[in-house]
Amino acid sequence: MSLPAHRNSHPAWSVVKRLPAYLKLAWALVKEPSIPWRHRAPLYAVLLYEISPPHLLIAAIPVVGQVDSVILLVLAIRHTLRHCPPRIAAQHFANLNLTRASMDEDSALLSRFTRVVPGNATQEIGAKLRFAGRVTRGFTARRFARWSVDLT
Repeated sequence: MSLPAHRNSHPAWSVVKRLPAYLKLAWALVKEPSIPWRHRAPLYAVLLYEISPPHLLIAAIPVVGQVDSVILLVLAIRHTLRHCPPRIAAQHFANLNLTRASMDEDSALLSRFTRVVPGNATQEIGAKLRFAGRVTRGFTARRFARWSVDLT
């Protein structure tokens, strides 16, 4: 078994290097007024998931506990970008020196990772994604219910 000449030569390091930019992009998209609130909700759901007790327990699992957070963040950003005006999305990418192509590469890498991780860990990530979806639906429903009460 040969080790890479340099530890940063693994493709996963590109995701790690861009993680601060993804966090800044998520924050910029949360504050973006041109994106409807319901399409920004997955970003809020990822934040809620990060501070939830189930995640705090699972975060102790090596690798899976950290990778699931990155996967959820990238999925939430991609969802929000689908509903962002192209001009605004391009501006956010330019401000952070990111490209859509690099984000697509990182998404593909994370997708391959979820297929490589053996059985239970993959099921665990799937359960987390379902949990994040339930949190988003519940949070959005409560928010809309509150807005409808405020409007009357």
